[in-house]
Amino acid sequence: MSSNQQLGTIKLDPPGPVVAGRRGTWRLMYTVGSRGISVGGGVRIAPPHQPYNSWEVGKVIATCSRPGANCEVKLDNVCPATYHWRQVAIIQVTVWGASLQEGDEIIVTIGERGGYVSGYFLRARAQKIAIPHTQFDVWVDADGNGSYLLGGQDSEGFVRLEQVPRFDVIGGPADYFSAVVRQPAHPDGPSRIVICARDEYDNRSRSYRGTPTITPKDAAGTALFDDSAEGSVQVRVNDQIAPGQRITVYDAEQELIGTSNPVCPDLAAPYHIYFGDLHVMTGRGQPYESCGSDHPTSYRYARDVAGLDFAVVTMQPGSEEVWQQDLAVDAEFNQPQRFVTFPAVEFYFTTGHKNVYFSAPNPPLLRAQTPEELWQAIGDTECMVIPHHPNCHSESRPRTGWGPYDFTTINPRYERLIEVCQNRGLFEVDDVGGNVYLGGYGSSVQDALAQGYRLGFVGGSDSHVGLAGESRSALAGLDPEEIVIGGFTAVLARELTREAIWEALQARRCYATMAAHILLSVKLDDHLMGSQLTTDQIGPQRALQIKVASHRQIEQVEIVRNNQVVACFAGEGLNFEEEWIDDKPLDQVERLGDPGTVFYYVRVTQRDRRMAWSSPIWIER
Repeated sequence: MSSNQQLGTIKLDPPGPVVAGRRGTWRLMYTVGSRGISVGGGVRIAPPHQPYNSWEVGKVIATCSRPGANCEVKLDNVCPATYHWRQVAIIQVTVWGASLQEGDEIIVTIGERGGYVSGYFLRARAQKIAIPHTQFDVWVDADGNGSYLLGGQDSEGFVRLEQVPRFDVIGGPADYFSAVVRQPAHPDGPSRIVICARDEYDNRSRSYRGTPTITPKDAAGTALFDDSAEGSVQVRVNDQIAPGQRITVYDAEQELIGTSNPVCPDLAAPYHIYFGDLHVMTGRGQPYESCGSDHPTSYRYARDVAGLDFAVVTMQPGSEEVWQQDLAVDAEFNQPQRFVTFPAVEFYFTTGHKNVYFSAPNPPLLRAQTPEELWQAIGDTECMVIPHHPNCHSESRPRTGWGPYDFTTINPRYERLIEVCQNRGLFEVDDVGGNVYLGGYGSSVQDALAQGYRLGFVGGSDSHVGLAGESRSALAGLDPEEIVIGGFTAVLARELTREAIWEALQARRCYATMAAHILLSVKLDDHLMGSQLTTDQIGPQRALQIKVASHRQIEQVEIVRNNQVVACFAGEGLNFEEEWIDDKPLDQVERLGDPGTVFYYVRVTQRDRRMAWSSPIWIER
């Protein structure tokens, strides 16, 4: 007899799909299995709770079909919404009065409409992020000896029900358009614009139908949203559009509008600027057990919805079989001049996390428990290693999980980049404040630079809902309604291929943004960001040339020299261009831990508080 026959079955009414953020009432109807339910036993239910993405349960009641039996309901971790993500909401239903027999029912209603608090119905509310493959988790205590309210994990007496209600959470009606201009995929190619209809919570609205108007007139091809579009289309941008022009998309009848980033294909000539997410987490083929998505879903979202040029899924090492499956998906979605992927794996060291990226399509599966073991495992394999979220720690177990980044573990042979921003916040500086929510541990990006490490800047989402490019999964108790960061990596490359993107990252010809399509070019005496120079390559007066085409209005542009702001310019509009001369002799520049080096980088801030950071340029004194 299967465990489900012994423990019973459960179904959801209505069965789904469920619209993200929708308020309503749902009933879970549990039918008792052959083991029955003794007095004091019952069920434990966890609403969908992929990390950082939970439901509001509202008022919960439970009834049972057997005369003389009644149900007691207790809730745990349902408020406040900023609880740590491991503290999932739990609905515990305990049977009293009489035992239940096979075939009896327990009906649990979440979002019961019959009660008021301060005049409001206590309906339930579905999660606000639309992802496929979500579920209610259910545990059954048939004998009445289960431990009480210990969270979502299995515990003594409670046994997980194998077949539970599974469904998709989908986007609601369209509320606005997002419009992302992608730069030419090869030197002679056109720019493209990705237009997505989105609901009020930023999810893709697959139900939108229409042909929105595009301005300026003839700026791009016709954007037809039919049944095959599924809420997102990509069309060619007219080559004749003026540089710096933004494209507006609107549907007057349905009252939808959106405006793109500027069209500036030549801002960093001879290179194009490509945007990507280097740090995505998925459920890796088992979405019900992890992050609510899988590799193909994440890549399609990055390419077709977020409008990214490249994306990388970074998961912990699995089995050899799983690794081969990952490589096959990476290869399938790596399409030159359309979309780029890289094989990658993440290592959770107590001294800080490291992501390992490979340029070859079939790299070996690495195993390591420490950074030293990692270097031995890599050997001569071509790869790059990127430290991520350096200035924070595992929130539930600060030292036994993982701690602030230990920069003595950096291996310059492989580590040439560092993550500046992601969903946990910014890591540029050590002091907590502004958009720096976790820090104060002496392991910020500026701390690494001060110690002499030559690290270019990248950003990523670290999305734990499997949606590349998203900035909506606030982590570790941070308020998801207030804190929206995320991160992109932008690279200056000649074409959209794995080889060109890899070469740009290795050269540190890249920069980080807070999930904004900010175009940025920084040169020092015509040497691009990421360069390592000597004094014989520059003059006594250094000219820093800066070009910016921002996604939103520019508030300010700052020049940072050796971790100090040495110039600040107020922004006017969407475009900025400036040449700043540094006439201070190099031997008089403030010294850091590496006294023989001077470095510069540029920080851009939009009025919506989104930011960008160029990779530094280093000069050996």
